[in-house]
Amino acid sequence: MNGKILPFLSVLFLIAIVGVMSWRDMNPKANSSKKPEELSSFFYHADVGITPAMIPDDRNPITTVLGTFKYASDGKTEWIPQGMSPVTFAQRQVNLLLRFDGLPKNPDETLEKMQSLVKDWEHQGNTLTSIFLDYRPKAPDFISYAKFLDAAHDSFKLTNSLCIVADVLWLDPSYKNQLEQLHKNVSVFLFDLPHPKIKPEVFSRLETFGYAYFLQFPTGILPVDIDMRDYKKLKPLSGIVLTLDPHKQWPRKEEGIGIFPKF
Repeated sequence: MNGKILPFLSVLFLIAIVGVMSWRDMNPKANSSKKPEELSSFFYHADVGITPAMIPDDRNPITTVLGTFKYASDGKTEWIPQGMSPVTFAQRQVNLLLRFDGLPKNPDETLEKMQSLVKDWEHQGNTLTSIFLDYRPKAPDFISYAKFLDAAHDSFKLTNSLCIVADVLWLDPSYKNQLEQLHKNVSVFLFDLPHPKIKPEVFSRLETFGYAYFLQFPTGILPVDIDMRDYKKLKPLSGIVLTLDPHKQWPRKEEGIGIFPKF
């Protein structure tokens, strides 16, 4: 008798697992048992030295650094390419990041070059989501920066959203008016964290920041290194950016076998 019951129970157990998995697929909102670190959006930052082969193949969005704009005292614009050449990233969002060591007196030449860079990446079949601008000198000219963002927004408003890399020092209340001017044409701020551990005063200022933002962690920090329980309290935190390390291979996630979950 027992010999017949055990196979029967095994079949019931198999049917139950398949039924639960099918129900979860049809009712994704009902699956709320994920761990906190699995609920946040993770993005990758590919800086100088990162090749396409180093980027994890998990379809998370990727931001790639393209280079730096430099400006001479006579107004001449110099573009210095530093990142990857245009390549196709299939079925994933792609963001482009451009650095500025100053601001152009006449933005037309810079915007023309930016449009050319965007087209080069779009012609590879990529889905470009955002353009990140990184202008963070010790004494930023926020008035000129706001004007440049106005011009850039008019240039890219039909296809891409503008985002800016921000210094954590800008979270000081004394920068409130300047950030309001920048936010007019910016959809998201990206705070590049100098250390993996956020200081309490910075965390407190993020809680009251009021605009959508990403937090970018230093090179080599992995999801397992981040305790997301505290970051879940931050609103409106839009996602976590992980900086890829050109000297370390990203750990591969072990895939499950068959329909049975790994315990």
